[in-house]
Amino acid sequence: MGNKIITSVNNEEIKTLAKIAGNPSDEIVVEGYHMVEEAVRAGLAKRIYSVKDYRTSLPFTAVSEGVLRKVCRSKTPEGIFALADKPVAKPVASDRVLLLDRVQDPGNLGTLIRTALSFGFMDVLAIEGTAKAFSGKALMASQGACFHLNIVEGLSEERALDLLEGRTLLSAELNGEPFSEAPRDIGRLAVVLGNEGRGISRSLLERSGLRVRIEMDNLDSLNVAVAGGIIMYAYRGVENFPNRK
Repeated sequence: MGNKIITSVNNEEIKTLAKIAGNPSDEIVVEGYHMVEEAVRAGLAKRIYSVKDYRTSLPFTAVSEGVLRKVCRSKTPEGIFALADKPVAKPVASDRVLLLDRVQDPGNLGTLIRTALSFGFMDVLAIEGTAKAFSGKALMASQGACFHLNIVEGLSEERALDLLEGRTLLSAELNGEPFSEAPRDIGRLAVVLGNEGRGISRSLLERSGLRVRIEMDNLDSLNVAVAGGIIMYAYRGVENFPNRK
């Protein structure tokens, strides 16, 4: 199982890893076989830790179950984690962008990131107050999608709008026009989703070219991740959308 085995939870390396797992910055801790493989595939993983032998060309350290539970944030860790670099944000370049205005639940955030990758929204912008995309729960919910998108966090509204120049803002709100009647072929697009309780800020709504509500029966609102999935699916590739206008 390699030359190095760590069994003590008081080991300085392990204490450092536990701190990174709880408060990621330029480095992050990823958990589970799938997530580790995604980090390796993205060229971000730096060292792998496992309770079992693991075939890898990267530096490898064997750890005990106690050490695994010390570092990992999930209740039932799979037996492997890795130290990785957080992806570096790049210039916003894609025609379809997701803008998140203070989405607070990391599970919702991770699901939205996974959906964004699925439907070709390759840039995700997060206004300050949005949950951290590379925290443990968001990472797990994204299932590794966060490693393959350009995610720009901690933005002011004004900075986000600067980065979105030339794109139509489409905001989801309860008082918007019916989503089924909204035009599909609108060129460069930024879908805006807001806080689970307060929604999108008034200033962003005022600058939106389109405001839409998803029509539904029996309820007046949807979970933000569900609403985002519906909208991003509709705009995933307007040339293929059956009801294009």
